[in-house]
Amino acid sequence: MEKLKMANENSCGCSSNADEKVEESCCGYDCNCKDDIKENFEKIKIDFLYLDLNECTRCGGTDKALDKAIDEVQNVLKLAGKEVEVNKVNITDEKLARKYEFYSSPTIKVNGRDIQEDITEDNCQSCGDLCGDEVDCRTWPNAVPEQGSSGQVGCADE
Repeated sequence: MEKLKMANENSCGCSSNADEKVEESCCGYDCNCKDDIKENFEKIKIDFLYLDLNECTRCGGTDKALDKAIDEVQNVLKLAGKEVEVNKVNITDEKLARKYEFYSSPTIKVNGRDIQEDITEDNCQSCGDLCGDEVDCRTWPNAVPEQGSSGQVGCADE
């Protein structure tokens, strides 16, 4: 059965007093509808798992590209009733690696699923320099490299 809108009802369905106008609610009145609507948002949980953001060019580039991608789509997602929650985790030990099912750095998971099913890696010079040995880090084969980069830095998937 369709809900009929009452004469004193706002666009969000609440019936707040027009004398109590505020800017923080969805309808512009002091009705707490913003809180009610926020509770109904579907959360999209993004885990960004990395070993080092200071030295590793792949981790740092992926971090910047992820931030940029989220900035570009966050408003559209909000309008679609989605809320993005980003959890950036520096994997510092085996316990964290097991907890997050971390297999390669860097990793991005959306709602617990790795965005790249097939993990590909190759020698990462910056991590090798940091560790004093050869280190393989994740590559993003479908990445769109930023202008002037080798295509190994960042993750701006098409």
